[in-house]
Amino acid sequence: MHYLCAIPFYIGRSPQLTRYIHFLFHHKCISIHMRQHLFPILFSLILLAGCVYDNEEELLASGDCNTANLSYAKDILPIIETNCYRCHDAANNFGDITLEGYDNLRKWVDSGELLGAIKREPGFSPMPQGASKLGDCLIEQIESWINQGALDN
Repeated sequence: MHYLCAIPFYIGRSPQLTRYIHFLFHHKCISIHMRQHLFPILFSLILLAGCVYDNEEELLASGDCNTANLSYAKDILPIIETNCYRCHDAANNFGDITLEGYDNLRKWVDSGELLGAIKREPGFSPMPQGASKLGDCLIEQIESWINQGALDN
């Protein structure tokens, strides 16, 4: 759903919002001057509600997903730090799984558990747990890095 297309969706799906807007613009206690100031504010709020995205890849999609010549330090480590370390760094170590450090990560790569978990394949605990699935490009990059030998570069 994109920008202005979402406005009728939100208004039509929310009876409370519809009643509130009707009240604001038709109630006798609200002066014409106040209505003139409320309209731009309300319109802006509704417009902003229609511009919400929860998927960074969809918002910033360039159509490109670089999966060639990936580097552990430059490409893979930032993905793991951002999405996995809150539970699986050396300090937290939830589920007795530490992904901090190349050697620790490589153990989970070699067993196939890292890829199975982030792809949410049957038989694996879906990761990141309690969060949305990693974007397709991030998963493709990790998978490509693994297929390229999972080098410590």
